[in-house]
Amino acid sequence: MPMPLWFPPASLRALCDSGPWARGMDLFRGGKVRQLNVVPLDDHWLLEGEVQGSQPLPYEVSIEMGLMPNGEVDFWHGRCTCPVGRQCKHGVALMVHAAHQGAPVSTMKAQVAMSGRSVAGNTVRQEVQGRIAEIHRLEAEAQLVNWLLALERAGVPAIGQAEKGRDERPEQYLYLLSVVGAPRTTPRLQLEAVVSYPKVTGGWAKPRQLRTPPAKGQAVYDSATDNDRQVLQLLRAMPHSHSYYSAYSAAPCAVLEGQVGLLAVQQAAATGRLYADAGGSTVGAALRWGEPLSLAWDWQEAPAARG
Repeated sequence: MPMPLWFPPASLRALCDSGPWARGMDLFRGGKVRQLNVVPLDDHWLLEGEVQGSQPLPYEVSIEMGLMPNGEVDFWHGRCTCPVGRQCKHGVALMVHAAHQGAPVSTMKAQVAMSGRSVAGNTVRQEVQGRIAEIHRLEAEAQLVNWLLALERAGVPAIGQAEKGRDERPEQYLYLLSVVGAPRTTPRLQLEAVVSYPKVTGGWAKPRQLRTPPAKGQAVYDSATDNDRQVLQLLRAMPHSHSYYSAYSAAPCAVLEGQVGLLAVQQAAATGRLYADAGGSTVGAALRWGEPLSLAWDWQEAPAARG
């Protein structure tokens, strides 16, 4: 009798790009997952393992992931020593392997049994933190090597401060308002959340569409304001018949309707990052929420046509 799944892999697929998902499933079916350890954290899980790739030695993979009350995947943040570095096919393979291993009941029981012993609990936490720090170090080394190799191939000298200025301008959510439906159907307002960062010369860099749903563990989401998170939640709550979601491009983008749509625009304006959609390469004019305007009617009499 097959072991019950820990979580449905289909809920993970909605959080992955199509390429890493397909290649990760191939690795899983090919038995390329060499090792898996599951460590319970405060409110989520740490998965550590090794996945065989194209190199002689397997890649080391570390994933922090959380589950929703219904058992589906809420978020996953994977790191790998492969050239891609994060959210890669090796992470997908390890996640799917963990799902088919079944829920780590023994691990959960061990965590409960140790909760009353503070010294032992502190030791476990320190060991977990040490492993996470080591994985972060390996990830940083892999990214640095890849960066240097890319510079060498391009014939550009390595400059130590090349990324410093970019780090001081983190990505933020922008909200683009546009009119859709015209001329064939009734025009409607559409609001979409994208990601960009401030340019040194002023303004915003080219907006980037979101490929995965906004969630904890993403740098831009973790640094977002309360207004940002309210807008994202309202966009997600829009009627699905008027939303533009897909399994591979989960961009928060919805046609605005009713009080929910009105509140979404107000909250987006409150962030100070509401703009007219200018077509993708840049943002349009900044939009602000103004005072209500009274309707004014003006009637003009026209002479009757003579037949």
